[in-house]
Amino acid sequence: MTHGALFNGIAGFPLAAAWAGIPTSWTVEIDEFCNKQSKRHFPDAIQFTDIRTASNLPYVDIISGGDPCQPHSVSGKKKGEADIRYLWPEMYCIVKETRPNWVINENVTGSILNGVLDTKISNLEDANYTCWPPLIIPASAIGAFHQRKRVWLIAYSNAQRRKRVLHNNPRSSIEETRPEYPLDSQGNAFLQFEERVGQPAVFGFPHGISDAVAQLAAYGNAIDPRIAYEIFKAIMQLEKSGEEYTGGRL
Repeated sequence: MTHGALFNGIAGFPLAAAWAGIPTSWTVEIDEFCNKQSKRHFPDAIQFTDIRTASNLPYVDIISGGDPCQPHSVSGKKKGEADIRYLWPEMYCIVKETRPNWVINENVTGSILNGVLDTKISNLEDANYTCWPPLIIPASAIGAFHQRKRVWLIAYSNAQRRKRVLHNNPRSSIEETRPEYPLDSQGNAFLQFEERVGQPAVFGFPHGISDAVAQLAAYGNAIDPRIAYEIFKAIMQLEKSGEEYTGGRL
């Protein structure tokens, strides 16, 4: 499988994909400091700089992206879709052009309150994807010392689902249904996290004070790759098994 990262930042998604054994073919990121850091760790990934002008990107199986959170932050101006930094439509256009089998999106919980999450789900389903029920996963779920709650939206191509169902059962009528996500004993959706010894560290700060502001901004906008790794791993398991996801622990 192959992966492309939109709003790449300091390459949190490519790092998680690499842990899962998935190479990143290309990245899209406008920040110069972030691109330097990403190129140092993922030299083989083609870099594109502006998502507003990027087009005809090479096909990949998975497209990931955490579009800018500032329009949806409860501590910001709360402009939502009226904010000039609202760039989900650009990600959606690339998804429609590239037609990956999987789409992974991450953002703050404020995108639930202002209705943007509903817009994303509606857009993806209009483009013939099935969205799993969104997951709210805090960084503390994988051992971080802060909550940092984020909404994770995962979508799967209906066209690819139909091919798989027909292959496994040629007589299937292929009724499209949204899968239910597994619940714990309290009725909360969850992913199963595993202890991993010797896990690579998130990129560290270079010595000195040069680019300090850029470093802080990059780290503040970064995803926690340990959560993304669990999602990539679950996708790999489903692809290898050749089965539909119908519930159960991932």
